Amino acid sequence: MTMTAPHGDKATTGVIAGSSAVVGAQRERYRRLHRTLGGVIRAWVRLDVSGTEHIPAAGGAILCPRHENLSDPFVLGAAVPPERAVHFLAWDGVLEMPLVGRWIKSLGVVHTIKAQFGKSQDADHVRRTMETLAAIVGDGHLVTVFPEGNINHWFGRGGLKPFRTGAVRLAARAGVPLVPIGTTGTRWVVPSLFNFHDLGGPDFAPWIPVALPWKVRVRFGPPLVVDPAAADSKAVAEHETARLRVAVQRLVGELTGNAPTTLPPAAPPQAARPPGPSPR
Repeated sequence: MTMTAPHGDKATTGVIAGSSAVVGAQRERYRRLHRTLGGVIRAWVRLDVSGTEHIPAAGGAILCPRHENLSDPFVLGAAVPPERAVHFLAWDGVLEMPLVGRWIKSLGVVHTIKAQFGKSQDADHVRRTMETLAAIVGDGHLVTVFPEGNINHWFGRGGLKPFRTGAVRLAARAGVPLVPIGTTGTRWVVPSLFNFHDLGGPDFAPWIPVALPWKVRVRFGPPLVVDPAAADSKAVAEHETARLRVAVQRLVGELTGNAPTTLPPAAPPQAARPPGPSPR
């Protein structure tokens, strides 16, 4: 199956192939499900959304929410206005999930990598997927990347985990902003008890295919402009990723009533870049 873009009238040239009829059908399917399933989600979890004015009305952006539960992509899709279809970077196992895997694949907005416990297993596959996402976001669409990489399980430690640099690097290469997103409540929606990996076993997490009516809040923050040097500099990418993590933590703090964290200033890019020949 070829992956197509449901937002817009044509697929991304050279990366996502498909006829206009297929693209149009996927776009209509996405909007129909946003109205129906999205409406059910919004009512079931009493979804409280704020900050949607920070989602660009047009043009590409990378949405960066915390990742606490299997329900996160569904909640986020329901929270974003239907005029903006959202693509997702996801673990490849999501397409094999019972009940929803085939439906997720039919939307054409989920782009997967092979991973075990949040770590990629196929570098070439990751590269191709990231190239696809760069083309999609560069073509003016929204892409969601969960910087934590994997979810918090019910019997896990909880809290915001370390962020990986992939979202920042992707934004730097595509020249688009990051939109930090804070959430509360999603951790308890789908019962995901623990991961055997935490006990020294394989990457396998038992979960129960039900959705509990837990109150969920989503808050979008002001976009962050990424230093273009982050595309090639590990030091700059790590600094920008730290800024993103603090921005997400601040939004979570606002939702929970904790004191907001001060967002650090952008790094002086020249100081963070590795030394090299002086420009002429």
